[in-house]
Amino acid sequence: MYLRFPMMLGRVKNSYFNFILDKINGRLVGWKMILLSRSERVTLAKSVVTAIPVYTMQNIWLPSGICENIDATICSFIWGRNYCHWVNQKKLTMPKR
Repeated sequence: MYLRFPMMLGRVKNSYFNFILDKINGRLVGWKMILLSRSERVTLAKSVVTAIPVYTMQNIWLPSGICENIDATICSFIWGRNYCHWVNQKKLTMPKR
């Protein structure tokens, strides 16, 4: 690591960016999901958790696997681990128009 960026040699691997997932999981552990309503969880996820990888994303292109893991972690925090999703993820992320 140099200035909080991974020193990469050769092909970019998902394992180089596990520190981002560790930061996100460390932040989510401190919040008690049972005590927060769903709207509070969405607000926390939008304001805090999505801001964690921004500094790295400004300088390095993140692999799609890391982005999918970040999205999955945020969704499991918002909806809970055993929640049944009645709507497809693509439909939820469509533009409002």
